[in-house]
Amino acid sequence: MISRAAIVVGPKMSPVAIVKELQKKDGLLFAKLASQTVGAWIDRTGEVPRWSDRTLERVAQGNHPGGLKTRVGVLVSHSPELPPLVSS
Repeated sequence: MISRAAIVVGPKMSPVAIVKELQKKDGLLFAKLASQTVGAWIDRTGEVPRWSDRTLERVAQGNHPGGLKTRVGVLVSHSPELPPLVSS
């Protein structure tokens, strides 16, 4: 869902715009997601912003923090109701 929101908001990958887009899609799930958190997931060292390698690794692993799972992870490769994203 987050990657799709990043596509919708455009190539600058504004963390504030991504959070607003996510909250429009699912206000309950993303109610407490901070733009600073999303900003930490973005690598801006190159010419074009992109998800950081560590963020992509966490997505590939399913972002399982361990312990008792009580919340839905936002760093997952796809939403249950949407087909998975295809990497290019």
